[in-house]
Formats: sequence, C-alpha cells, structure tokens
Amino acid sequence: MKESNFILSSLIPGPEGPGDAIDVYLKPLIEELKESWELGIETFDASTRQNFKLHASLLWTINDFPAYGNLSGWSTKATTNGEKIKVCLMELKGKTTATFTFSADVLAQVNDLEGIILNKDVKRKVKISHENRGDNWNKKSIFFEIPYLSSLLLRHNLDVMHIEKNICENMVKTIMNTKGNTKDNVQARLDLEALKIRPDLHPIRKGDKLELPIASYTLSTEEKHLLGAKILKVCDLQKIESQIPITLCKLEQVFLPSFFDVMVHLPVHLSKEAIIGGPVPYRWMYPIERMLFELKQLIRNMARPEGSIAEGYIAKESMTLCSRYLKDIETKFSILERNYDSSFHKFKGEISIFLQCGRALGAGISHILGDDAWEKAHIYILKNCDEVQPFLEEYSKNEKNNTPQLSDDEWNSNFIGWFKQQVDKMKMQDQHTKYDDLLSLCRGPSMYVTCFNGYVVNGFRFRIEARDKGCRTQNSGVCVIGNIGSEKNYVDYYGVFTEILELQYLDGKRVVLFRCRWFDVHDNEKGAKVDEYGFTNINCQHTSSGSI
Repeated sequence: MKESNFILSSLIPGPEGPGDAIDVYLKPLIEELKESWELGIETFDASTRQNFKLHASLLWTINDFPAYGNLSGWSTKATTNGEKIKVCLMELKGKTTATFTFSADVLAQVNDLEGIILNKDVKRKVKISHENRGDNWNKKSIFFEIPYLSSLLLRHNLDVMHIEKNICENMVKTIMNTKGNTKDNVQARLDLEALKIRPDLHPIRKGDKLELPIASYTLSTEEKHLLGAKILKVCDLQKIESQIPITLCKLEQVFLPSFFDVMVHLPVHLSKEAIIGGPVPYRWMYPIERMLFELKQLIRNMARPEGSIAEGYIAKESMTLCSRYLKDIETKFSILERNYDSSFHKFKGEISIFLQCGRALGAGISHILGDDAWEKAHIYILKNCDEVQPFLEEYSKNEKNNTPQLSDDEWNSNFIGWFKQQVDKMKMQDQHTKYDDLLSLCRGPSMYVTCFNGYVVNGFRFRIEARDKGCRTQNSGVCVIGNIGSEKNYVDYYGVFTEILELQYLDGKRVVLFRCRWFDVHDNEKGAKVDEYGFTNINCQHTSSGSI
C-alpha cells in the first residue's frame, strides 16, 4: 500500500462528484478489468527472461461511506430523524450477529434496475421508490459486469478510518459536552420527550427557556482532567462479532437516539469483514487519503485542477521511470534513509570492535576522561570484544589457581596489564595486521573523548536524556535483557542514555559507548511494578546502585 504502487487510472472532471452516475466514468476501467481476467496481458518476467500471460482480478474496492453507496448502488443516505438507524437498532435487539446479503440474492434484487439512466439532473434521472421496492437499491452497479464478482464474498469495504474517527468524535464530544458538536442538544432532548422515553432527561421549561438536566454520561469540569484509559487488544473476532450488537444496545440505554447515526451502526459489520478480508491496514482509506493529499499538492491552477493533477502526475511518473535507470545519481529510490548508518564512520580494523557502523548527530564536544572512568570504559570494551574472549578465559584460569581472591577493580587492573604483555609478545612473533589492532586495543583509548547529543546505529536513532527534555518524541530510553545467574531467570533492565562517548584509539580507530542511568527493577515497592494489565511501570526517581 505504498504510493509508488498506486496508479491514477482515471480523473473525473467537474466541481461536484457524479454520484450514482460514476458508472459512466468507470466503464473504461471495467472493460480493462474484464480483458485482464479473460484474455490476460503479455508480460515479461525479468527473473526467467520469458514472456507469460498475466491475468488480474478485482479484489475489492476501498472507499469512504458516501462512495460506498455510489459504487455498490445501495443508498447509504438515512431518512429524516434517523428512522432507518432506529429501526436497525431495534432489529439488533435479541440478535448476536449481523446478517450479510450475498451475490445470488443481490442479483435477483437488482436485475430490474439494469439499463436505467444514471444522471444527477433531477429532470432526467429515473425516480426509484424505495418504499415500493422494499429495499435501498438505486441502480445495478457496473461492477456486476465483471464475470467473477458474484463469487466475491467482500466486494466493497467499510472504511475503518472514517468509522473510528466519527464514532470517537461522537463519543468524546458528547461526553465532554462540546458546544456545537455534542449529540446531546435541545432538539435531542425534545425527541426524547416526543418518544416518551428517558423522562429524567426531558428538558425543563422555565418561562421561555429550556433547561437541560445533566446526563450521567456528561463529565464535570473536574472529571475532564482525570481522563485516562488503557487499550486492550481482543483477538477473537468471533467473540467481537457477537458482542458488538449487545454493546450497541447497552449504549442505547445510556445515550440519546441522536447519538446513533449510521457510523455507530457500521461496527456491526466490521468483524465479519475482518474474517473475510483479513487485516484492516490493507482495506482502509489511510493510504488512499495520503495519495489524494499528494495529488492535491500538484494543483497549480485553481481554475483547472484536473489538468494540473494530470500534468503533475504524468511528470512525476516519467521522472520515476527515468530514475530507475540512472546510476550514481541520487533519486527517490536511491536516497539514503533517515536513520541510515552503513556507510558513515566505517571504522578501519581487523577485529570486530573496530568495525561497528554508526553516524553521530550534531557537532561533538571534547573533554578529558578521569582515570576511573577511563579504566571502566577500557575494561568494558575488552570484555565485549570477541577476539579478547580467549585471553579472558586463559587469565581467569591462571588467576584462579595462582592468586587469592581479588576485588573486581584489582582483577580488572591486573588483566589490563597482563593482556598488554601478551599482545606485545605475539606482535614480536607475528607481524599480521590483526595484531596491530590488538596492540591498539590493549593500550587503551585516548583520554580525550568526544561527546554527542545523538547517534544513529543499526537503523535506530538515539538521543541523550538532556537532549530529549526539549523534544516531544523520546529516544533516550533503553531496555536490556539480562539474567541474575540462571539462564531461565531473565530480567528486563530499564534506563536512559546520559552520555554518548566516542573513544579514539591509535591509527584512527574509534569505539562508541553509551553511558546509561539504570532504574531499580528489583525493588517491587519503590522500583518496578507490573499492573493488572501486564504493563511494567518504572519509578524513574529510584535508580539502582552503581547505575552510571
């Protein structure tokens, strides 16, 4: 669903949409779909370097709700006072699933509508009485000319993007009692009075004015500041399908009838569509809307928007085609990604610790490391270098047999000196470039280090905590999986980056270290807690000892 995979096949002119007459403009597209299904198209396969017949079919249409009616032929417009919605909600009571009408029944219902004149002009348009017909069909859709359409279980998708937007807006604005947007208004309360339901919400007449009693779902000023919820993901679509009608009926007992417009009803069908069509990201309007936004950017002449779009689209496609054959030139296909790091700072060396890729963000600031910090950084790099592991194992065996128990600091200092002596001996015996790198490594980094506010490594962008304080997005957090002595007892450690240091070695070699402040995850009272939903809450004020 990327923009590069979209094709602008037709552009309908005019200041207004054609409505049900869109079939006139879709005729060339339908003919091409029929041809691609029945005859196929001669296509070249670049992998086998042979031609083959490519057949294509229509999977489904993606559209908003008004276009749903234009493409399918079924009127989606509600009558006054939302009678259709009220009737639909009444029918849902006592049912747990929504019914779908499939192809055989649909074809029988629309056969008598074939050949009617499609026009927006009221004088030329054929009037169809839905009451006499007993259904909402306005036309027989041109899509039924496609021979395989009758076998498709899902032909036109309900757009989840607009449904979730409209339902959330209705819900939030009604609860928050937003003036001009809430569904709870004077007319809605008068409807309750006319229907003789919910007497506790009937308007109270005080002279010439009407006073609306406060509803149970309306938040007070204090409650509006306490809004907060966690989202639970439910994967069982069958259960959702049975629960949605029940939930709607429960909402009907709380909210006013004016709240239940057509968008609130549509979720009844979404679970069934998900079962048939699969994941929603392949069936909603988000990528289409992004594509339409790009097309609108091509308009240069407001008097001729269609011509501007067509001209800009052709120019864009032409440049895209040419750019595929241009080498050594930066194009939209060869431009580096935002967090690309493979060719930046490709450090020289024969050992793994000097071959790490990365790219610093911003200008660096140099300063001098203290002796204690320098030794910690040096031993940390040695212990995390694959080529040093054999030396660590040999030294551990020797020290265990020959010397008494040492503290960690004493053990580290002794190992640094011993490792340097071993590398000097090996270098004298063999002049291989690998020993040049080991020689640089054993001597340690320079006392002068460069600090950066951010760094890109392995396709991820990191920033230090001080830099993140002024940003809306936070990239200073880190989670590392560790253990407490047993392979089965893994613990997630959480922290934030406080410094990004680039250490310099001999011959231009560099190593980048991230200094972190770790939070206490072992104290279940003041440190980390797991709530009833399985989320881990971290007390950022409670750090572990030796966390720097």
